[in-house]
Amino acid sequence: MKRRSWFEKLSKFFSLIKYHKWDYLFSFLQSFVRWINPLIHVIFIEQIVYALSKNDIELLSILMIYYWIVVVFYELLMIFTRNVWWVKTIPNWEKQIYDMYLKRYIQMDNNSVEKVWVWKIIAILENGRLRWADGLATSIERWIALLILLVYVFFITFSHWLIFTLWFFLLLIFSIIVLVMVNNHQFKYRNRRSEYRNDRLRLITKVLMSKNEILQTNRIDNEVDKIAKLCDETSKVNIEMSIWRIFQNRTIPFIVGFSLFLFVFFYWKLVISWDMEISKFVAITSIFLVVNSSVYNFLIFYIDMSKDFIDIEKMWDFFENTPSLVWYELWKNFTYKKAEIKLKNVTYAYHKWKNVFQDFNLEIEWWKITALVWNSGSGKTTLVKLISGYIKADLWDIIIDKQKLSEISLKSYYNFIGYLSQEPSVFDWTVLENLTYAVNKDVSEDELNDVIEQSGCDFIYDLPKWLDTEIWEKWIRLSGWQRQRLAIAKIMLKNPKIIILDEPTSALDSFSEEKITKALHNLFIWRTVIIIAHRLQTVKHADRIIVMENGKIVEEWNHKTLIESKWIYKKMLDLQSGF
Repeated sequence: MKRRSWFEKLSKFFSLIKYHKWDYLFSFLQSFVRWINPLIHVIFIEQIVYALSKNDIELLSILMIYYWIVVVFYELLMIFTRNVWWVKTIPNWEKQIYDMYLKRYIQMDNNSVEKVWVWKIIAILENGRLRWADGLATSIERWIALLILLVYVFFITFSHWLIFTLWFFLLLIFSIIVLVMVNNHQFKYRNRRSEYRNDRLRLITKVLMSKNEILQTNRIDNEVDKIAKLCDETSKVNIEMSIWRIFQNRTIPFIVGFSLFLFVFFYWKLVISWDMEISKFVAITSIFLVVNSSVYNFLIFYIDMSKDFIDIEKMWDFFENTPSLVWYELWKNFTYKKAEIKLKNVTYAYHKWKNVFQDFNLEIEWWKITALVWNSGSGKTTLVKLISGYIKADLWDIIIDKQKLSEISLKSYYNFIGYLSQEPSVFDWTVLENLTYAVNKDVSEDELNDVIEQSGCDFIYDLPKWLDTEIWEKWIRLSGWQRQRLAIAKIMLKNPKIIILDEPTSALDSFSEEKITKALHNLFIWRTVIIIAHRLQTVKHADRIIVMENGKIVEEWNHKTLIESKWIYKKMLDLQSGF
C-alpha cells in the first residue's frame, strides 16, 4: 500500500466535493443547523436563569415564548434540511465513486485483474465506497460541531478570563498533537488487523462457494477452526493496542473535564459574592459539558476514520494503480474491410520467466474458419485474447485489416467482435436482457424467434415467463447446456464480423452439439471465425485447423489432409469417438 502524507490523504479525501459542490454546501448547512442546537438551549437557559435570579416574571414569560418559537422553528428547519438536502448527499457521492471506479475496472488490464479474486475486488470497492462517502459526510458534521462550540467557548470566556481561555486552548492543542502521534503509532496494528479481516472474508467466501465440496468431505469444522484462529489473532492485536487506546480515548475528554473542574473550583466564589451572574456561571458550565460531548464524538470519529482510511486507501491504490487498457478509447476508430488477421513476431508472457509466445507468426484468412486444437496449456486461449485485445503483446504487434491493434480504439473494434469464452457471461437478469445486452438497436420479435430457433434455445418457451424469466444468481434456473446455448444466441443476435469461440460446445451433449454446430456454420458465412476446440466434431469442417503445442504451431491443414498425415491430429481423432 502506498504511504501518503496526511496532506495528500486529506486532499484526495475531500476531492469528492468538487463533483457535487451543491451537495457539499447543503451538507455544510445541515450540519451547521444541527450543531447550533445546543448553543440555542445554552443561550436561552442562561437568560432564563438570569430572569429567575432577578425574579423578573415578565422577562421570564417573554423568554419562554421566544424559546418555544425558536425550538419549533428549529425543528422545522431540521426536517427540511434533513429530508430535502441531506438524503441526497451520500447517495450522490456513492454514485460518483461507482462512476469513477467501475469504469476504471472495466478498462483495467485484464492480465492484472485476473490475478485478483473477484470477492476481493468486491470487498475493496464496497468497503472503500462505504468508508469514503460516510466518512466525508461525518467529517463535515464533526468538524463543524467542534468549530462552532470552540468558537462559542472562546467568545464567552475570552473577554473575562483570558488566561483561562488561553490555558484551555493550549492544553487542547497539546492533547491533539499527542493523539495524532499515538494514532500514527497504531497504524501497523490496524494494518495487521485489516489483513486478518480480509483473510477471514476469503475463508468465509470459500465456505459459501464450496458448500457441496465441504458437505461431501465433512470439513466444515476445519474451515471454522481456521476462521476462529484469525479471530484469535485479531484479539491479540486488540490487546496490544489497548494501552494506546486509553490515551486515545481519554486524553482530550480529561482535558475538557479538568478545565471544567478548575473553572468551577476558582469561580464559584465570584457567584456567591455576586461578582459573577449565576446565569453566566450556568452558561459556561453547560457549554463545557456540551463541548466535552462534542470533543468525545469527534475523537471517536477521528479514531474510526483512521481505521477506515486503510480501506479507502486500498480502494485508491487498487483502482488507480492497476494498469489500464490505455488504448480502449484512444487512437482512431477501427475500420472493417475483410477482417484478415496477422501476428508478426509476437512475444507474450504472463510471467517474466516463461514466455507463452516467442517470435510467434500467424496469418488468419478473412471469411474463413480457423480452428485451434490440441491440449490445454498450448497457448490457444492466450492467442485469442491477444487477437481480441483483452491482453496486449509484450513485443511487436497484431494487424487487423491492415490496422495495428495497438493503434486503434478497442471500443470501436469490439463492435465487430463476438467473443464466447469457456465461461460464457450470463447475467442475473431476464432471458431477454441477456440476449439483447450486446445489441445497440431495437430487436424485433421475428429476429428473436429466428435466433432462438437457430441456436436451439427452444427451452426458453418452457420457462415460467418465457423471455421475461429471471435467471437468478449463478444462473440457477439454467443448466450448463442451456447457458451455453443462450450465450451462442447472444452472439448470433449481435451478428459480428469477427467471431471467436473458445470451446463453444463444451457443455453440450452429442445431439445438442450437432444441432448447435449446424447453427454456428450458418452464422459463419462471410465472417472471419476462430474456434478453439478439444472436441473435434466442432471443427472438422473448418477451412484450416492449427495444432498448437507450447506456444508453437506444430501442424496445420484441413481435416482431410491432417487425417492422412497420421500425426498429432490423427492421434486426437483416434482417442475420440463419433467419427
